[in-house]
Amino acid sequence: MLDIRIPYLDGIQVMDQLAGAIEDDYLPVLVLTVEKNTETMVRALEKGAKDFVSKPFNRDEALSHIANMLEIRQPLQRAATTERGSGKEGARAH
Repeated sequence: MLDIRIPYLDGIQVMDQLAGAIEDDYLPVLVLTVEKNTETMVRALEKGAKDFVSKPFNRDEALSHIANMLEIRQPLQRAATTERGSGKEGARAH
């Protein structure tokens, strides 16, 4: 969960740093925001956000969004692990 409006770095800058620090094809970033303008949402999606929850948010709704993102991530991680084990990753890099 990442708030777009946080002190020092905004959520977009944090997503930039995460993308550079974590080598994962699917980083499940859920953005919390009071901003509902298209520009902010598009920027967040371009930087890797997977979903949005508007503030103030309902706890159960946020937990459902998180569960959905993790459900999507699990098969992707299994596939990546299988791919690495079979040597396909190296073949794709050439």
